[in-house]
Amino acid sequence: MATTLDRTPSSHRRNAIDGVWCFERQFDGQEKRPPVRLVLFDWDETLTLSTFLPADQDLRNRIGWCQWAEFITLHNFETPFVKTPGETRVDKLKAFLSKLRDVDGGPNRTLAILTRNNQGVIACLNLLMMAGLDDNFEAIWCMANVPSVPQGVYRHRDGKWLTFSPPLATVYDHKADVLHAICRDPSAWLPQLAAGAGARPPLLEGLRPEEVVLVDDVRTNFQSHGPDKLKVPRYCKVARYDCYYRDMGFKADMGGIGARSDLDYETLADFVRQPWQYKGAHKILCTDISPACASDDKPRVDLVVLDFDETLTLYTWMPPEEQFAREIGFAAEEEWREHYVSYNFHSPYVDGDRVAKLSRMLEELAAGDEPEEDGRRVPRTLAVLARNESGAVAILNLLLLAGLAQHFAAIWTLGTEKGFPDGVYRVGSTWRTFDLPKEAVAPGADG
Repeated sequence: MATTLDRTPSSHRRNAIDGVWCFERQFDGQEKRPPVRLVLFDWDETLTLSTFLPADQDLRNRIGWCQWAEFITLHNFETPFVKTPGETRVDKLKAFLSKLRDVDGGPNRTLAILTRNNQGVIACLNLLMMAGLDDNFEAIWCMANVPSVPQGVYRHRDGKWLTFSPPLATVYDHKADVLHAICRDPSAWLPQLAAGAGARPPLLEGLRPEEVVLVDDVRTNFQSHGPDKLKVPRYCKVARYDCYYRDMGFKADMGGIGARSDLDYETLADFVRQPWQYKGAHKILCTDISPACASDDKPRVDLVVLDFDETLTLYTWMPPEEQFAREIGFAAEEEWREHYVSYNFHSPYVDGDRVAKLSRMLEELAAGDEPEEDGRRVPRTLAVLARNESGAVAILNLLLLAGLAQHFAAIWTLGTEKGFPDGVYRVGSTWRTFDLPKEAVAPGADG
């Protein structure tokens, strides 16, 4: 008889992308192309589509608990969106994880799980064991402090899973800080590395942060807001989405590697094999497909509409506070402002201040380039049209933080979360909200 499952809540909003998004930051020694030796996976909405657990307390406290295994595995791991005859998502995950571990001509990579699941590491381990996926991992660490539940489990040389206490209390509470701490002392996080504990996993002496990949669905986990502002040099962002899920009704912020596309497995495996190929170096391509381009009539451009995510920003990192998406001008201390301007707008790949360059470009675009007979330029109007769940005010606030908002007359957003403004416009130096005329937007229109 099936049991009732409750969903483990996620504390972060999604950032909608179509599939996994892999990236290598700039770091010292990047030209040497160091290999990936350790892959850290998030749990909720990364390995699972989302985490649904029964109320039984033994699941959270006793390693090996396995009641309703087929039912629980179905709802946590299997996807109804990608169907391959004779092959389940669990089958694909097994093959994928095995492929990640294997390295031709060298020691295997180490795979581990770093989670904030509020039910603890034993619950996560039991779900892995039910799905037959636990053999690919060496440890699970839980950053959530769950009463009476240890924060770590590791695989002993005999294959048995044992609990332990990783030194999480000594590290700033952010995944980037934990990743760096693991590199400083791997044996404190992987007790099986101690002498006599067995040959698996391979030794990780001298592990450096750039030899670690973090796979996560939460964008803010890739750079710490702690005192050291530590970064994850190589990371993979897993897509999030809303859907009607099985017999559970509408569910927001679902996720999961390969949940919507088998291409996720191929992309992530290739990234781990050669992360230096994922530096995101792109060039813009401009074209004119209007009928006028084939005639002598060359109409003047009076309106320039720019996307926001990965166009004005390198990638969009939103503060978690809801006020940021509701209150025009919401901000905090100077350090906080610099943090998000750097995340969203600054580039490590070219010399100079990218924000200043953007400002000059936008100013030039707005000025126009076709003088009238009296020698004056005809100004252009600039606007932002984006598909962004946080809405127009959130985009405006990021532009205000960067000192770029004054170049735009309006911001329009599609796919905005209910309750957040989807339009703002400028009158002089004052910004005001308004509602987009939804009836004028075709269903499925993309931002």
